[in-house]
Order: sequence, then structure tokens, then C-alpha cells
Amino acid sequence: MSKYSYIIVLFLVSAQFAAAQNAVALFHLFSFGEQGEKPGDLNAPMGIDTDMNGNIYVADTGNHRIQKFDQSGSLITFNGGFGWGVEQFQRPMDIIIQSGMDVFVADYENSRIERYDKDLHWIHSISSNRREEERFDLQYPVSLTASLHQDLFVIDGEMAKVLKLNAQFEPEMSFGSYDWGEGALYDPKQCVISRDDLIYISDQGRQSIMIFDYFGNYIFEIGTDTLNKPTGLDLYQNNILCVAETDPPSFFFFTLKGRRIDCSRLKGFANSFFSDIALFENRLYAADFNRHCIHVFELRVN
Repeated sequence: MSKYSYIIVLFLVSAQFAAAQNAVALFHLFSFGEQGEKPGDLNAPMGIDTDMNGNIYVADTGNHRIQKFDQSGSLITFNGGFGWGVEQFQRPMDIIIQSGMDVFVADYENSRIERYDKDLHWIHSISSNRREEERFDLQYPVSLTASLHQDLFVIDGEMAKVLKLNAQFEPEMSFGSYDWGEGALYDPKQCVISRDDLIYISDQGRQSIMIFDYFGNYIFEIGTDTLNKPTGLDLYQNNILCVAETDPPSFFFFTLKGRRIDCSRLKGFANSFFSDIALFENRLYAADFNRHCIHVFELRVN
């Protein structure tokens, strides 16, 4: 074999190997939860996250509470109820756990972020100071994500912007509003931040994922030729972006640069509405707004 033939063969083998790394398969394992008000029941869940032990935290939106489950779907604890006082919610829309310790909840109609510990004991409320500039105002939080620097990024659904809160929960910056030019958000739903400090935002109005740097500068968007109504986002092994699509209900996978990764088709979920997702090891958890449950999938990347 000549040197050039060897190079061609090596290139083909490398290309085949790279292609083999670009396919995702999902296998439905089980679902848990059913519509109701009893502890462990769910009613139109909108947000979901997992901790470092694989426990599952759910924003049980229709029941105005938050719940914590183990990996098998058994209830561990819950907190909340309808209202505007301590340990009460009016439509909690999203939930995240930061550094395995703090739980933050986007309390939509109460215009605040609620902070709990990992056992769902209330710590304090975070709301904007109405004396601040309007761009720092937080009206209707729909989603939030936390960086490695302990900053919070919160989507305000009514104002279609992102508000950055520092480690002391003070507003430092906002971006993505109507005057943000090419990076203006139309109908943002969910957000996630990568380890290299890029913020990914699902925007149903733009039918894409919008990407910003840590300072709110718009970089680019992905999925414009693929997505219709994207919602939940999460990262697999910090290098693959998983996107929940609501119409039709499905999942899409992209590299962080925006290249689409092939994924097996879902069957039997035509009536589902995947409002949010969370990844832990090789499992994908999807909150189903319509079916009032959590679906558990095994995720395989080839």
C-alpha cells in the first residue's frame, strides 16, 4: 500500500469513527406520577432538574408546589401550596439545584425567585428592587440557570429578557430585550449555561436556540432549520445540547457549535408536551405537561 493510499484509508476510518459518535438513541424505561393533588401526584409540571445523587426535583406548576423524588420515582419530600407567603407559590415554572445544595424556583406570578435547601426547606425570597432601573426589574420569571461562578441567569417571560444576578443575588445586567438588535429574544422559554460560560436559550418565537456569552453579547443561533417550538434544555456530558420540542413532541441533539446529531424517533408520545428536561448520567428525564408525569429514558450516544 502506498503512503497516499494509507492516508486515504486512515481518513475513511477516522470519518467512520466520527460518524459513529454522532448518533443518539433513546429508550423509554418508565414513567411516574399521575394527575392529582396528593403528595407524589403531579399537575401540569413545567420544570425539572436533578442533583448529583440523581434525585429529581420537579416544579409541580398546577399544584403550586415543588417535589423531590428518588431515581425510581418515589417521593422523598415536597413543599409549597397556593399563595404569596413563605413556602407558597403562584405557578412555579422552573426549578434548578446549584452545587448540590441550593434549590432555586422561578415563582412566576409572585415575581420572585424562591431559595430552598436540598431538602426543600425554605431559605429566603429573591425579588427585584422596584426602585432600580426598569431593565433590572423581574416581573414574570419562567426559567433560570446557575453558573459555576454562583451567578443566576433568569428569563423574564413577560419582558422577553434575561436578568443576571450575582452571588449576592443583586441584579448586575440584563440582555436579550427588544432593543438587543440581532440578539433580541421573542418568546424565550428555558435556559442552560455551559462550562465555558455560554448561555443557551430556547426561543419559540425565533424557532431556535439563541446563544450568548457571559456578558450578554449575542453570538449565534442554532436549530433554525430544525426546531419549531423548543422548550427544555440540558447538557449531556457538557458537550451535547439536548432540546425538548413540543410540536411534534420529540428531542433534538446538537453539538455546542450547532451541528445536529441524529436521534432515534419517539413512538407513543403524540399527546405529550415536554415542558422541560434534565439529564443525569445516561438518563433523560422529561416533564410532561399534558400527561402530568415524568418520563424516564435511557440515553445512548454512539
